[in-house]
Amino acid sequence: LMLDGLFYFIEQTSALTVLGMFRPLTFAVVDTIRRLSIVVGAGFIINGDPCSWTNCAGVALVMIGGLSYAAAKEFERHPSASSEGRPKEN
Repeated sequence: LMLDGLFYFIEQTSALTVLGMFRPLTFAVVDTIRRLSIVVGAGFIINGDPCSWTNCAGVALVMIGGLSYAAAKEFERHPSASSEGRPKEN
């Protein structure tokens, strides 16, 4: 019980530290991916729970959302090179 409390304290302290480093939306996306990895790791792999088609669809949806967010952030940081050589429109 003491070990569980210690791990919870470490998790919350780490979360607050990381929250200060990222924007809230980025933190929420990272936290969702983290939770997904816990569910997949603990539920499906360690416990051997069956993965129904709805579970697999949910995992795929979360992964697509996380990857889409990462791609959008990357595009925001580095716009495509095709627009750099064009003259500015007046």
